Amino acid sequence: MKILFNISLLFSVITVIPSYAKTYTGTQLRAMIKKNNYPDQGPSQTQTQEISYSKCKEVVLQTVRQMGGAIPSETIADTSIVYSKKLWNNDSAMLFTCSAPDNKLTIVISPYI
Repeated sequence: MKILFNISLLFSVITVIPSYAKTYTGTQLRAMIKKNNYPDQGPSQTQTQEISYSKCKEVVLQTVRQMGGAIPSETIADTSIVYSKKLWNNDSAMLFTCSAPDNKLTIVISPYI
């Protein structure tokens, strides 16, 4: 059930990435980020899903584990009420934010240009 939820949510997110998005390898992204030279990003799209805070955090962490270190990620916030993780995917930056007060997962996707 957890994996099915995770995969279906991510599939719906990934389908919004435009065809003009520039792509990078994980190695290229890591080198860019290490130099604070982040990829230029186009207009972002946001999706929100109702989910408990603990389940939300589990889904985000599972997503990162499934990537197996192939792409860079960074924890932005990790508190009892907000958990936020940024991933630099091959064609877009993705920001996952879990919010305990409103039990929501917000995913912001910004394609590279």
